[in-house]
Amino acid sequence: MFSQGDKNIMSKLSEKKTAKKARQNTAAGYLGLLCTGFLAGILGGPGAFACIERAARPAQYLIVLALMLFIAVLAFQMQVIVHEGGHLLFGLLCGYRFLSFRIGSLMLIKTGEGFRIRRFTLKGTGGQCLMIPPERKRYRNGAVCYNLGGIVLNGMLSVLFLILYLLYPDMPFLSFFLFTMAFTGLFIAWTNGVPKLRMGLPNDGSNAVSVKRDEAADRALNLQLTVSAELAEGFRIRDLPKEWFLLPEDADLSDPLICGTLYLECCRYGDLHEFQEASGRIRQYLREAPGLTEIHKYEMRCDLLYYELLGECRKEEIEALCTEGLNKYRKMTSSYLSRIRLAYAYALLAEEDEQTALGLKERFDKQALKYPYSGEAQSEREYMDAALEAYRCRSGAGRTV
Repeated sequence: MFSQGDKNIMSKLSEKKTAKKARQNTAAGYLGLLCTGFLAGILGGPGAFACIERAARPAQYLIVLALMLFIAVLAFQMQVIVHEGGHLLFGLLCGYRFLSFRIGSLMLIKTGEGFRIRRFTLKGTGGQCLMIPPERKRYRNGAVCYNLGGIVLNGMLSVLFLILYLLYPDMPFLSFFLFTMAFTGLFIAWTNGVPKLRMGLPNDGSNAVSVKRDEAADRALNLQLTVSAELAEGFRIRDLPKEWFLLPEDADLSDPLICGTLYLECCRYGDLHEFQEASGRIRQYLREAPGLTEIHKYEMRCDLLYYELLGECRKEEIEALCTEGLNKYRKMTSSYLSRIRLAYAYALLAEEDEQTALGLKERFDKQALKYPYSGEAQSEREYMDAALEAYRCRSGAGRTV
């Protein structure tokens, strides 16, 4: 058995390895940015200078630069919409059905009550288009097309905008807009198309390679999309069949998509309030599943912290779990319902701070009203109720938080 000091050292070493791996995974992205930026300097320079030359006085320079910045931001957002639209188009062509379309934090989602506008943020993504897979046994080529649709549409339109840019070089602001559209489209296609982890998540290219190579990865992607659809309909993950979350014995646990099933399995045990089982499986998978993404690892460790708070609430174990990396992740994802729930449990069970807990509960209630997955929101509310019940049992029945 390891001592607490040994666990702390191992945790720090693990975080160092994680940071090194993250740097390696982003190397291709930086290379693509460098090459694309070089191309931008060669081709886009004349158009940019032509725009600036239109300014006759210093005050006009600021106006022109502000307009160019607006054009650049607009072009990027338009290419994000194009990218997600590509997933939607290719998904529909391959038999997928619409579930949700998100740009930034604004989401259009189809629920059992019809289409709704909701707010949802997923760190590391500028948008997301989720589709419900067709109901047939094999659709791996469809899954590949669905994943690559955004890249293809970005690339096609970027070539079109580049041609238009070359055809209209004498119209400064128009040519700058056309070039920026081409540049941002190629950049988005590159960063999403070269298989790698981006911001802790496998990108479209990585997913396409996985589902093409391994049928288990194909099933895992199908499961993730299906679970999202069920949660949008108001179901909870505990309501879904246990068999959905079983992996074959020879499953490749180095594949991020496949390991996503392990994460969902742990979530299901948590939703069943089988906290000891969930905690045990999380610890096992953190040891044995190298394909877990950094986001899944952090989410699992957040759940471990919650289970510890709810259970023995050992100070040394809480300190061991609250590493620098986890604290940064908790802060970065503080708007998530699950993170508000964790902060609520921490305020009550670790700090006995009723006032802070009350404020977090009010914040949770506001966030839950616009949350797209009603089934998940209900689960999180029950987690908060369990934390409150544990606090009352420890502190006396008179507590009213």
